[in-house]
Amino acid sequence: MNESKNKILHCISEIAQIMSEKKLFLGVAESCTGGLLSNFICALPGASQYFKGSIVAYHNSIKQNILQIDEQEIEYNGVVSKEVVEAMAINARRILRTDWSVAVTGIAGPDGGSSENPVGTCWIAIANSHGCTSFKKIFKEKRNKVQELIVYTIVQELKNQLSTLHK
Repeated sequence: MNESKNKILHCISEIAQIMSEKKLFLGVAESCTGGLLSNFICALPGASQYFKGSIVAYHNSIKQNILQIDEQEIEYNGVVSKEVVEAMAINARRILRTDWSVAVTGIAGPDGGSSENPVGTCWIAIANSHGCTSFKKIFKEKRNKVQELIVYTIVQELKNQLSTLHK
């Protein structure tokens, strides 16, 4: 296993420990990573102690019909936007009935980018009972590496946010 995958799994093991100790549950809404985050979470034993599940909303129809994102919101803001990713995270948390949720939408490539959102752009959101935070990242790598870097960024940020609870 390569070093970046080991880093992802290490972060997830720390997330698992904190969430299990605090009896918290996590839900995920993924678009451009296509279930990769959920795959990493489930790669470690004991995931059912803190992970309820995920919604892989690769197509806009799933974002609209399952995650209940308004079609006008997608059209107005664009699918790769702060507004859409925050709605994904907030709605996933509600639909999956979890304490925390993470969501990601982006353009993994090699096609589909624009001047505003070039290939490698993603928006990540993390929601909990106190609200939702989000941020944009751009990775200049090939598709598989972009997806892996997005997953690492998500677990790193989630671990950082959960660590404040752990103290």
